[in-house]
Amino acid sequence: MKKQIYCALVFLIITVSAVAQDQSKLVNKRYSKEQVATWQTENPAYYSMLLFALDNAIYVIDKPEGKDIPSFASIAYDMKQPKNFIELGLEIKSENQYFSIEGTNKLLVVKSELVLKYEMNARK
Repeated sequence: MKKQIYCALVFLIITVSAVAQDQSKLVNKRYSKEQVATWQTENPAYYSMLLFALDNAIYVIDKPEGKDIPSFASIAYDMKQPKNFIELGLEIKSENQYFSIEGTNKLLVVKSELVLKYEMNARK
């Protein structure tokens, strides 16, 4: 029994470590090494939020019908193969961002820093 628990624990640690490394690689692709190093030492909460945002910043909604909505910039987005904000060439900003998904009646929403920080803290 102890051996099974130990094996499961080792597997979990390896999996979490691999996911964290993949996330760090994505952040390092988008931002300079200096930026990332600064965030890690001087603003670790922001860096943690960026890592959290990789899996949680984007969602898709239907365009509201019957409401006068502004025209949003369009974006190509394959809902069968979702991507994160970095892969889409987007940034997390201080306000939510909305994009019309080309060829659909849907909007891509990118959550703001404030929303992401709130969600991150709520999960603790």
